[in-house]
Amino acid sequence: MTWQVSGSLCRGDAAWAWCTYGGQVVFVLVAGECVGWQATVVVQQSGYLLGVDVYGGDEGD
Repeated sequence: MTWQVSGSLCRGDAAWAWCTYGGQVVFVLVAGECVGWQATVVVQQSGYLLGVDVYGGDEGD
């Protein structure tokens, strides 16, 4: 299933990203830079922890 990044919010050395998963919006914490970050996010949903690789930023690659 594809993770759709709906947006992100820079906060300190980490970035909050909100994504849709299975038609539902979930909140994830991305440990990385606010711009051009590439990190593994951990999503807590229904008591499960899911590790997902997420790529973001304005680099256009």
